[in-house]
Amino acid sequence: MPKFHNPETPAADFYIAGWIQKLERIGDLNYPGELVGNLKVKVVLNPQGGLQRIIMVHSSGNPELDAAAEQIIRLSFPYTPFSDQLKKQTRRIEIPLDMHFLGVRRVNVWQ
Repeated sequence: MPKFHNPETPAADFYIAGWIQKLERIGDLNYPGELVGNLKVKVVLNPQGGLQRIIMVHSSGNPELDAAAEQIIRLSFPYTPFSDQLKKQTRRIEIPLDMHFLGVRRVNVWQ
């Protein structure tokens, strides 16, 4: 199966940046207590702005933290449907995330 690549366009970049901002706001509001750790996931969004899949790429090693991270991701949906322009470019967006839980009420997400 060929490796998937998001379109490298301003429409895709804008859409991804907007969703990440929403995810960080949701993460700040739903921070999992004093849990600390890092994990890598890939989030797949469909054209309707819904969650298609969460793929755990690298666990934090703490099942409670992994579950909290997944819950934060799920709370960030639904999101805005793709623009007409973006729908012409792709049928999904895949967002790789490094999620860092730092033990304070702040979730940092870097691509």
